[in-house]
Amino acid sequence: MGALEDYADKVSAKAKPEWRQPGHGDFLEDFRILSFDQSLSQTGWVFLKVWGGHRFCVEVFSLGTIRTSSDLNSHEGYFDQDDQLRQGLEAMHDELDIHRYGFPDAIVMERPSVFGNRTESSLLAANTVRVYARKWWTEPVLVSIQHSRTVLAGRKARDDKKAGHEALGQHYIPGSITRKWNEHMRDAAINALAHLRDLKIKEESA
Repeated sequence: MGALEDYADKVSAKAKPEWRQPGHGDFLEDFRILSFDQSLSQTGWVFLKVWGGHRFCVEVFSLGTIRTSSDLNSHEGYFDQDDQLRQGLEAMHDELDIHRYGFPDAIVMERPSVFGNRTESSLLAANTVRVYARKWWTEPVLVSIQHSRTVLAGRKARDDKKAGHEALGQHYIPGSITRKWNEHMRDAAINALAHLRDLKIKEESA
């Protein structure tokens, strides 16, 4: 996990060992996040913020998925898909509508896997998103999806994708249970909200 995640976990453990469902007032508000769940084949992204005020509300400005495919083999196929991902990220600018919603205050991306299968493609996709974020916005924050599920759905959901998605739909973004959303968009939103929770914890402890 990253330094901010470690800090949030330590503070939470000291102040309140028992987990409770984060809700109104538990997230950093009026802070725009562009979040990615990246891979070479499908990169889901979500641009959102949590509104301040009397009623809890997560506003999703825009979302989408960058899909790539290649008929090439070996490293040539990886390079081909990586080129498509890069082009897709550039084309995504029009969908963000920053003139209406403003520039992202932070970029979040899922921490790439360095163990198991497809680690090369995972790292390649992560680096492409990282380079894109640095070029157009700012240094991205890498967030562990396991940490994010734990923040929104409790420790039992750490390795349970379905539980994370259910928590997202039931408590934060009801529309995420519709067919308009896929698992990559949902994971991107889960990471974004967990990061806003971590930022709120850091703000309160400052």
